Amino acid sequence: MGKNHSQVSYYRLPVWTVCIFIILPLLISNNIFSSNIDIIQSLFSNLKLAITPYRVPSIHHQFPKKSSGRIAFTAFKDGSWDLWIMTPDGSSPLQLTKTAIDERTPCISSDGNEIIYSTSDGSLWMINLIDNTIRKMPLPEGNYGNPVWINKTKILFVSFMFRTEKDKVIDDSSLLVLDLEEEAGSDNPYVLIDQTGLQEWPSIFPVRQNLLYSSSVQGPNLEVTQEIWFYDFITQNGDQLTLMNANSIQGKWSPDGKKIVFSSNKTGNYEIWVYNLSTEKSVRLTDTSFSNTEPCWSPDGKEIAFISNRRGLREIWKMSDNGEILGVVAPFKEKIECMNPYWGK
Repeated sequence: MGKNHSQVSYYRLPVWTVCIFIILPLLISNNIFSSNIDIIQSLFSNLKLAITPYRVPSIHHQFPKKSSGRIAFTAFKDGSWDLWIMTPDGSSPLQLTKTAIDERTPCISSDGNEIIYSTSDGSLWMINLIDNTIRKMPLPEGNYGNPVWINKTKILFVSFMFRTEKDKVIDDSSLLVLDLEEEAGSDNPYVLIDQTGLQEWPSIFPVRQNLLYSSSVQGPNLEVTQEIWFYDFITQNGDQLTLMNANSIQGKWSPDGKKIVFSSNKTGNYEIWVYNLSTEKSVRLTDTSFSNTEPCWSPDGKEIAFISNRRGLREIWKMSDNGEILGVVAPFKEKIECMNPYWGK
């Protein structure tokens, strides 16, 4: 397993030890220090870089918030999936993480100041875009993913579990809530939803504290698929929204809370659909022979970003809220595979 964020400085400490306890005494004992001061300064300048973990660029100085928002995403650019942020037209991409493990599923806070995300080792992390710090969420050892903000002080995420029944691996997961202002303990985080099978891809509508998520259901022919479910934090009641008899996943609330965009393989490959809460009907927006997944709304609800492999690899595309394709979003000069877009402030 590759190193995680907290291990960056650990692997580089031997450089510090060698410089302080071996190289420096040799320089002094041989009267080299005074005559080679430039070399010494250069050495310790490089040493500082060697033992300092990767820090986030100064986002608010280099990349001010705009009315059209910003898109956080992951890109496979230097041998692993790292976290990036860019303007919706693909300009000014800034790298936020640089690790040997994979970053996944970023979610921007409602004020645009923080991003929570998961990593391939099952951890959850938070980037503060004001003071440029990264910290690990205080969770018991586990396999976590898909974090989203409930409000400024609470996050909701998926806890994945795998068990074996009759020599068959069974996937299972629950939705948990972590209060960032409370001390971690036996009841923090706590389980919010624990249904049979996989519960994934949560999405919060903050105005009314409503939750969307995908949950495993049994179809008419006894096949197991995932459908979009709804949960009300106030009444603590939930219900199934979609009935596609197919995998319907990655649901996202529209900014006004009236529609839900999601991905479904009802027609064979994954396409982008929109569910209207007033009519209780779903309309397909894309119709291709390619995979179209991970949709998310722009802050004004007029556009949708999504992932498509129509140019041979997964990239971020945009379309209008009625399905008109607006083009590919290309933040890099070369074609780079991208995933997990989140369009926030």
